[in-house]
Amino acid sequence: MYLNISLRDVMRYPNNIIPPPQGAVNFNVDGASKGKPGPARIGGILRDHMGIEKIRFSKYICVADSNVAELLAVREAFSLFVSYWWNQNLTLIIESDSMNVVNWVLKPYSALLIT
Repeated sequence: MYLNISLRDVMRYPNNIIPPPQGAVNFNVDGASKGKPGPARIGGILRDHMGIEKIRFSKYICVADSNVAELLAVREAFSLFVSYWWNQNLTLIIESDSMNVVNWVLKPYSALLIT
């Protein structure tokens, strides 16, 4: 299994879903809070290379800020993906619209620098 996380290009593809290449699945995730902190929710959709939806999740998580919500959405997507038997030979691509979260996942030590 291979994991790739990237920043979703919402300006370039605001309403279009670009399916991943063959041999990969794409999890689009999002997290949001009403307030800083406030009640927060997460959600995500996993699609295969043909754009067919395989998994969808949406749930209330806790009182959090938007960065924590987005990070928990990434964690939930990864947890769901690894729990399915059909994931053995697939590349997982997780897309998020949070630059902070993408940076934290790619460079975890950078999260320690935020005050």
